[in-house]
Amino acid sequence: FANFKGNTVRSLADASQFLGKYVQPAARVPHFLFLNLMETHLPFGAPEPFVSRFAPYFMEERAARDFMRVYNTQAMRWLLPMEEPFSDLESQTLSDLYDAEVAYQDHLLGEFLELLDTPYHKENTVVVIAADHGELLGEHGYMGHGLSVHEDLIGVPFVIRFPGQTEGRRIQAP
Repeated sequence: FANFKGNTVRSLADASQFLGKYVQPAARVPHFLFLNLMETHLPFGAPEPFVSRFAPYFMEERAARDFMRVYNTQAMRWLLPMEEPFSDLESQTLSDLYDAEVAYQDHLLGEFLELLDTPYHKENTVVVIAADHGELLGEHGYMGHGLSVHEDLIGVPFVIRFPGQTEGRRIQAP
């Protein structure tokens, strides 16, 4: 039914359309909806307000822009251990633009979750949010998420909202 991969805005729009078309309270028919959001994968290109918030220097720093232009085109290179560490500017830029991507995806997901914030959905919908992995941004000599099991990759959020739930609870231990 939906966009398979790579376009978070389109995936969420398709999911919203699905909810509007197929999930009818009077029908009482169970549904399952799975979304795999990919905004935080290459290339990094969050909209300007998010870039300005997390990397205000980015538009003035030509070296930062040049680094990201090259970085975004070398996905295959990041499957191997790094040959040398990033410079301080490169590390900061990469970290800040990744944070901008995460914030942008959170923003988009928040808009979608508002659709599920109705009395009907609060009483009839289980919402599960889980990250399948974190991301290495040069830490431990690696990029991406394919070659290690460092805490940076496996310590991911897992959130559940179930029908009838009235307050949240944080569980620290696995």
